[in-house]
Amino acid sequence: MGALEPPPELLPYENLSGTAPDKAVLRADEALAGGWSHRGRYQPLRYDQPWPWLDEEESNAARNFHLHAWDPLNDLLLAHTATGDRRYLAESLRLVEDWTSRFPEWRREGQPQYAWYDMAVGMRAQRLAYVLDAGERSGMLDGAAASRLHAAIEQHRLYLAEDENIIFGNNHGFYQVVGQLAMARRFAHLSTSMAHAREQGEARLRRMIDAQFTAEGVHREHSPDYHRMVYVSLRGVVAEGLVGSGELREMIARIEEALAWFVVPDGTLARFGDSDERTITYKPKDAQRLWQTPAMRFTASRGVLGAPPDTAERGFAASGYFVAKDRWHQTPDDFSGRGYLAQIAAFHSRAHKHADDLSVVWYDRGEQILVDAGRYGYFGKAETGSELWKDGYWYSDPARVYIESTRAHNTVEIDGRNHPRKDARPYGSALKRWGRDASGLVYCESEVRHWKVRFARTLVWSPGEWLLVFDWLKDGFLSRHDFRQWFHFAPASQVQLVDGGARVLLPKGGEHLSVVPLLDEGVDCSLHRGEWSDDGAPWQGFYSPSEKVLVPNAALAFRQTHASAAMFCTLLAFGDARARATGRASRSGQSLQVAWEQGDVERRLKLNRPPSGDMQIVYW
Repeated sequence: MGALEPPPELLPYENLSGTAPDKAVLRADEALAGGWSHRGRYQPLRYDQPWPWLDEEESNAARNFHLHAWDPLNDLLLAHTATGDRRYLAESLRLVEDWTSRFPEWRREGQPQYAWYDMAVGMRAQRLAYVLDAGERSGMLDGAAASRLHAAIEQHRLYLAEDENIIFGNNHGFYQVVGQLAMARRFAHLSTSMAHAREQGEARLRRMIDAQFTAEGVHREHSPDYHRMVYVSLRGVVAEGLVGSGELREMIARIEEALAWFVVPDGTLARFGDSDERTITYKPKDAQRLWQTPAMRFTASRGVLGAPPDTAERGFAASGYFVAKDRWHQTPDDFSGRGYLAQIAAFHSRAHKHADDLSVVWYDRGEQILVDAGRYGYFGKAETGSELWKDGYWYSDPARVYIESTRAHNTVEIDGRNHPRKDARPYGSALKRWGRDASGLVYCESEVRHWKVRFARTLVWSPGEWLLVFDWLKDGFLSRHDFRQWFHFAPASQVQLVDGGARVLLPKGGEHLSVVPLLDEGVDCSLHRGEWSDDGAPWQGFYSPSEKVLVPNAALAFRQTHASAAMFCTLLAFGDARARATGRASRSGQSLQVAWEQGDVERRLKLNRPPSGDMQIVYW
């Protein structure tokens, strides 16, 4: 292949974040005036001061990554494309020249680990290419500085050309390849090697999309927020012309439609895995600009635009998620009043995988009720061969260790251990059956096996009324265990123990929830909130809404000890509720019969979950 002709005009800086140009200009001006801080998480760094490229403290690992990926340039370069104002490019050039003078070669020994960190290289390649191109075309870059930046581009090309440097298994590789494509498109005229880089990047991108998303359009990294992040970047890759859109169009629509299911009625994303609190809802004009599918426009605009899916519940059989909403709104005003139930039953790899098998989140009557622990952030490094490392942890910060733990999620903990991740074979999806019966009850069944213990969970939900969680566990070799069924409530909820269960005062509207065990299985109940272990680490009852933030929340445990098998049937019902009579369940856990009073109404439920065929529910 011969070298190509250079583009006649400066190609715009690729907007892979979906940021509106006016917002980018505003943020760029604020950063130039007051310093850059990634989403306000770090002490601001001023552009007219030396930058801490060599800071290698593990506590600053996240900031180090953002610096070496040149995230501080993103808004500046978007603003330069939008306005042509040379001061945005001038500040970018100063930082780029400083960095490239310090770290000219990727094979050089003794460099900070983040200087040539896999994902940082890809993101930096895109930014370096634009700064070099714009700097030369504007006359702001020439001589030795231009030669140094051309040498830096070649170093990035060489690094990204080698498959052994590409992280094909997770989103890091995706951003490496996106950076390769952006760089190669801009400089394919320089050499046949750069033109080949573009072909290589296109082939890699298709391979990664197939590997990182299921055929249902769900990202495999166990986090709706990472699904959102990678999708927005992929959409930008197509919109900016880095790859052809024809063969990707259908898959992109499928990914966006799947994302719509993970938006809770209050406008936030369901917070499984490494997901911070993130609001998705926008004004209609923004929803129209940012999203392409009717389902996502409907969800993001709170029902003003688009149209809902045909059904209000969906099981992602290959991906390992179940999501249900009680109804679609009648008017936009009642959008946040709908109920929402979601379960994660997925294990595809260790990428962002918490020890949270079969955990649930629940939103109802306009309130967050059962919540996931969150992300907290990536701090400290688990030493290879250490106990943390053997337990599946990448990070050693005590708060991060808690956030990933089984006890930090709405699931069952066995012997105080975390659900296995390292050296455990990923099972993909643990969903079995789901649906909605004629009376409007939503149900979902899932099952995993940890060590020698089978763990089957059945959820039955009457939207706006109650949620029933039925867990059956059995050790096939009859070894005895300590089982704990955990429930985590939103931080503002006030919980107190009552009659072997609990009463939960919800923060909005003065409503309360009764938490009632319906089987007489010798279950003990305990309440925990903001508790620390003897070594000063978080032990139980914490919630992280954002990076480095940890706030107390109530965690309720139902416990059975010294047992080879256990069953928990826990009712969470609005208002006053109590068990009406002793519930019954078969030892196999395949049939269940329970009764309770809720207010002045007596309710009964029979459940049959045969080994095959449909689940059967009778409720009156």
